[in-house]
Amino acid sequence: MRRSMTWIVGIFNSENAEMARQREDSDLTDALELYSHYRSATGDLKIINLEKAYIEDPSIKYFIDGEIANLKKAIENIYFQKMDCEQQEMVKFQVTGALVGMTGSGYYPSLENWQKTLGDFLIWLSADITYNPKTKKADAIVAVHSIDIYNFNRGAADVFTGLPDNPNGRFAELGWAKSFITKGNFTINVEWSF
Repeated sequence: MRRSMTWIVGIFNSENAEMARQREDSDLTDALELYSHYRSATGDLKIINLEKAYIEDPSIKYFIDGEIANLKKAIENIYFQKMDCEQQEMVKFQVTGALVGMTGSGYYPSLENWQKTLGDFLIWLSADITYNPKTKKADAIVAVHSIDIYNFNRGAADVFTGLPDNPNGRFAELGWAKSFITKGNFTINVEWSF
């Protein structure tokens, strides 16, 4: 689900990393950190800053905002179909959404840093909802969760540069690198009326 690092054709070394850090056209801080972890060959879970991705990358923001809009509709449907609480002052309930892939939704990160850090990744939303039937106002604390496997796919290529994934994938075959799981999460407060 990852795409080849732009400067990788042979073996990655500290000189390549420094050259990438100095590129004027891209901040690849997050991508470099994950690539370095991949090359460490530990395979340990890595936490990514999903909120930073949401703030920086317009495609990721659009994807997540679209899923939040879908969640709001689902919350309204759940309330109207399942709840009989019109006389209550406050109704509280929780929801958890399904796992959704970014490319499956028709999107891909816009920025090179997030293309190389997240690529095609999966999210799901969960929320604690408070609804006032009298004022018809809802307040949801929405948690956005992500999960992905950081790897290089045989036959795939980097979106930004077109370089093949195969050389980096070969490092894992040789034991010089190891794929790993990435996770991230952040919360957003959402208020609306229905």
